[in-house]
Amino acid sequence: MTSQDLPTLLLLGSALLLVAMAVPLIMGVIGRNRWYGFRTAATLSSDEIWYPANKFMGWGMFWSGLILAALVCAALFRVPGFSLLVVLVYLPLSSVIMLACGFYKLAKLK
Repeated sequence: MTSQDLPTLLLLGSALLLVAMAVPLIMGVIGRNRWYGFRTAATLSSDEIWYPANKFMGWGMFWSGLILAALVCAALFRVPGFSLLVVLVYLPLSSVIMLACGFYKLAKLK
């Protein structure tokens, strides 16, 4: 590994942090608050909406983080034919998809 791998390692750490932050949401141990979780007016208004919505989004964060970690590892270990560009495309795309799914789920919970 070289000093050029530092940004990739930071991205890997971010992916693993995303996975770690998802676990409490999945387990339902994070109550309504304004700092952590899927925070909208609807989720903050009721525990009956907060917990299912955050569990759903927690699973999205968990899988998104694992996929991101796998993609970063492929870039880090220079898998033939793989480019870090794939990771840079995946990040915004996965965020938009996860948010769209979260708002769809939220609409069904109301």
